[in-house]
Amino acid sequence: MTVVVVGGGVLGMMHALEARRLGHDVVHLEREPGSRGASVRNFGLIWVSGRAPGPELELARRARARWDEIASDVPGVGLRPNGSLTLATDDAELQLLKEAEALPDANLREYELLDQAAAGPGGGPVPPATAARAAPGRRSHHRRHARI
Repeated sequence: MTVVVVGGGVLGMMHALEARRLGHDVVHLEREPGSRGASVRNFGLIWVSGRAPGPELELARRARARWDEIASDVPGVGLRPNGSLTLATDDAELQLLKEAEALPDANLREYELLDQAAAGPGGGPVPPATAARAAPGRRSHHRRHARI
C-alpha cells in the first residue's frame, strides 16, 4: 500500500514514520522547503502535561516515548527534551500549581513543584531539563516535554 502524508511537521512526520515502520510505501508532501507551518508556530512542542486524563494522556505519553526512539535512530531530527517552567506570580496561581501537583496522574506528567531554593537565582539551579530560570520570590512548576 502507498500512503500519502501531507505536511512535514510533528504530526505529518510521525504519520510518515509509522507508515514506513508498518511496511508501507510513503509519499510525504510538504509545501515549504523549510520549517514554516503549524509545528513551527507551536514551537514544535510535544506536550504531555496539558492532555486530558485517561486515553488522551496515555496516547500523548506513547507519542512522547516514540519521539525519544526516533531521536535515538535519527539524531538529526533535533529532539530536545527541555521541559518547561511555569511561574506562579501570586498565591492563587501557586494554589493552581499545587493542585496540579496533587492530581493522581501528576507523576505521569512529571510535574514537580519547585521552591525558590530550587528554582530562584542565587537559590540554586533550575533542573537541567528546563531552559529557564524562575524569578526571585516566585514559585515555579516544572513540566517535561520535548521540542523538535
